[in-house]
Amino acid sequence: MPTFSLTCVLLLMWGGGTLPLPAQMVPAQANTDAQAQRQLQTEAQESSRRRRIQENIRLLVAVLDPSILTGPTGPAQTLQAMAALADLLNDNMNPGESLEKAMKKSSINPSVTQKTSAYILQCWNTISNKISQEDLPGMRQGREPDPPLHLPPFQP
Repeated sequence: MPTFSLTCVLLLMWGGGTLPLPAQMVPAQANTDAQAQRQLQTEAQESSRRRRIQENIRLLVAVLDPSILTGPTGPAQTLQAMAALADLLNDNMNPGESLEKAMKKSSINPSVTQKTSAYILQCWNTISNKISQEDLPGMRQGREPDPPLHLPPFQP
C-alpha cells in the first residue's frame, strides 16, 4: 500500500503542475485563430484587387475599338478609360502594362489596337497629373470633371 499512496501523491503533484498548461494553450489557440483570420482577410483583399483589375482591363478592351472612340459616347468612354487607368495605377499596374493586357485580350486586329492604345496613353500622359481622387467617381461614369480636362478627340 505505501507504493500505492506514493504513486497517488506523485500523480496528484504532477497533475497539479499541469493545471496551468490548458490555460497556456488558450492564448496559443487565440493567436492561431487571429493568424488565420488575418490570412483570410489578406486573401479576400487580394481577390477583390484581382476582380477590380479584371473589370478595369475589360473596360479598356472595349475602348480599344476605334468605332467606340469616334462614336457619340467616345468622349465619355475616354474619360472612363482614364479613370480605369488611375484605378489600375492604384492597384500597382502602370498604364502601359494595363493597355498591353487589354490589347492581348482584345479580338480587334493588333494594328488597330496599337493606334487606339497610343491615343489612350497620350491622353493619360496629358491629364494624369490633373486628375484628383475626387474627380474619379464622376469620370468612372463618363462625366467630365470640373475644371474640364479637354481631351483631344480620337482621330482614326
